[in-house]
Amino acid sequence: MMGFREIKMSYIEFNKIKKYLIFLFLIVLFSSCEENDSTLAGVLPASWAKVDTLTDVTCGLTKKNKLYCWGMAEFYHHSITGKSTPMRIDGEWIDFSVGDSFICGIKTDNKLYCWGRSGALGIGETQVPNEYIVSPEEVLGGFTDWVSVSAGSNHTCGIRKNKDLYCWGLNYYGEVGVKKGICEKNEDCISPEICNLDSGACEESGVIKAATRYEPVLVDSNLKWKTVEAGNEYTCGIDNNDELYCWGKNDEGQLGTGDINNRYKPEKVDSAEKWKTVALSKKNTLGILLNDNVLNWGNGTLSPVNESYENKWLQFSISEGHLCGINLESKLFCGGINLSGEIGIGKRSEVEDLTEIEGSNWKMIITGNSFIIEGVNMTEYYKGHTCGIRESNGLDRIYCWGNNDVFQLTGEQDYKTSPTLIKY
Repeated sequence: MMGFREIKMSYIEFNKIKKYLIFLFLIVLFSSCEENDSTLAGVLPASWAKVDTLTDVTCGLTKKNKLYCWGMAEFYHHSITGKSTPMRIDGEWIDFSVGDSFICGIKTDNKLYCWGRSGALGIGETQVPNEYIVSPEEVLGGFTDWVSVSAGSNHTCGIRKNKDLYCWGLNYYGEVGVKKGICEKNEDCISPEICNLDSGACEESGVIKAATRYEPVLVDSNLKWKTVEAGNEYTCGIDNNDELYCWGKNDEGQLGTGDINNRYKPEKVDSAEKWKTVALSKKNTLGILLNDNVLNWGNGTLSPVNESYENKWLQFSISEGHLCGINLESKLFCGGINLSGEIGIGKRSEVEDLTEIEGSNWKMIITGNSFIIEGVNMTEYYKGHTCGIRESNGLDRIYCWGNNDVFQLTGEQDYKTSPTLIKY
């Protein structure tokens, strides 16, 4: 028989083994949560690869190729209700981009899909203008080698593996990168419309009637592309030689071509510099050079000029009323209109100069806005929001702040004046 000492020692050893097994179980459990991008009681966030937002919808892509979206529910059905918690979009994804009430994404098979408000989806002309497509539909063309996509306000662009660039959607100002319309003679239009041979658009009394490309069209076959940014009625891209081209609307010099003439095909900006990234808003463009300095143009400035920002920069994002940038030390700075707390300084007061935002190890930043009225003073009515990814406790997590009237930031419909962790 076992003595008291032996029984006591066995009991102690049993407890040690029990605690060890519980420890192993917790490790496996938490590892499984991270692998499946799930959470425990909505507390443990996944590790994210990308976040994007524009107006009323925000989406995030996890490092396990899972795509989630939240905010205005128009991206999956025609509704005015908001989705306050991230909703999984079926499929496995490698890239995506959020436009104005529509989304486009590339699945792991390198096929491109779009859904939401029709017109910029690249799936052909729908029977009802501005119809809402409720689930991802493959973009026409049958290509299986898409590598990146960028959605703008009313048009979309994508780059294939061979570095060819395709765009589609509303082409009123040439933002698709080809002539406005598709007519070659008057018979191609519906009488009394006539074909403008210069723009290729059907017109009646000078008013354009047909200017939308409903499927992808190749943009300048002589150029190969690294990146593209589809903006609000204009587009910019960086080619294989690190040269920057822009095209589309140019009423405030946002193309950087030295004038205010619209362009229907890519034209090199008025600068001999080499470029790393470019960011677009409605009337303003900002680019980061390969030497990490910043140039800015638009809003009446017709050619790129040096911006007097301190630091060297990794990335910028600009909206109509505010901007944010990440420097090479992974620190975040924001400035501009702050009516909704979109600057992230813990209060709602305008910030003229770039101000450092709390936190470190920022990896990505995106600015958005959901309330702009033409002719109305933005300093009184502008509603903006901001989202970014920063490393925290070994995970790349999404933080958002600013306007939250349709759950762009998830949670309750209140303003967030400081970076707030996205949970789901």
